[in-house]
Amino acid sequence: MSVQDDIRQTAGQLLADGKVDLVIGFAEGTLAMKAAPCFITAADDVEQLVWNSFCLNNLAVYLSRCFTPDPQLREPPPPPKVAVIVKGCDGRSVVGLIKEQQAPRENLTIIAVPCDGMLDADVARRVLGAEEIVAADEVDGAVKITDETGKETTVDRKELLAEACRFCTHRAAAVYDQTIGELPADADPLAPDDQFEAYCQKPTADKWRQFCSEISKCVLCKACRSACPNCYCRTCFADQTRPNWMGSGAKLGDVIFYHLGRLFHQAGRCVDCGACVRACPVGVDLRTFTYKLVEDAEQLFDFTPGLDLEQAPPLTVFAPGDSENFITDPE
Repeated sequence: MSVQDDIRQTAGQLLADGKVDLVIGFAEGTLAMKAAPCFITAADDVEQLVWNSFCLNNLAVYLSRCFTPDPQLREPPPPPKVAVIVKGCDGRSVVGLIKEQQAPRENLTIIAVPCDGMLDADVARRVLGAEEIVAADEVDGAVKITDETGKETTVDRKELLAEACRFCTHRAAAVYDQTIGELPADADPLAPDDQFEAYCQKPTADKWRQFCSEISKCVLCKACRSACPNCYCRTCFADQTRPNWMGSGAKLGDVIFYHLGRLFHQAGRCVDCGACVRACPVGVDLRTFTYKLVEDAEQLFDFTPGLDLEQAPPLTVFAPGDSENFITDPE
């Protein structure tokens, strides 16, 4: 049985048995190389569920919305029982939401599936120099792609991996209730992250210049916030009016303030899923800066988010043995 068939069977059984009210997974998208998030509430509809190399979204982003009661209701209904299909990064985000009390563990069924890295249509367009991808079929580790001119090109799937997937080391969820297929073990990145390493080697002043230059592209649409599972606040600091922390326009000072605030809130929480980068309509390279926080959390506090339900994120606890070098002896 294929992973896709197993997903459908498992989801159908959970719904038929009344163990869950909702299954969050993927369905065929309307565009080539893009699966779409899918919400199944009836066992008869599980045939909509798919699993392929285009299931790129981080489905954890929908969980906090499932468990946020409508403030206008006098007596909110009991929280739903939700099953969610997770890759490694999705699963780690789910763990973070559980620890931050945004998703009750007892109401979740976490279904872990194997992931060899997801393919990105934007990467495909860049590799092929195409304006649009109209069709894509994966066969034996390669992808046959048809562009807008009708030209067909076969490309090794590794060349089309999403950026975050090329550098992923945790390819399976660490916390789950059910598994489908054989989950891959943790592994080294497929390639060195030369761009990130070059950033890390720069003096502090040059890092700041790179940050300001990159962030200056931002139009402050806040799509990165909408795509991120960690951004679940009912009212974001960027939208508050009492007090008003920043302007509503896209002045550089406001843009920098927004991104610095959002980055600080990701420290010790970001799982490097790349959702924010893919959501950006103007191609701001947010990953260089978010991944620096991931690396700092690991190096300074020996903490990797989403691997267990017990260890608290570093910015929520104080320990006498915490490293202080970055405070007492900064770069």
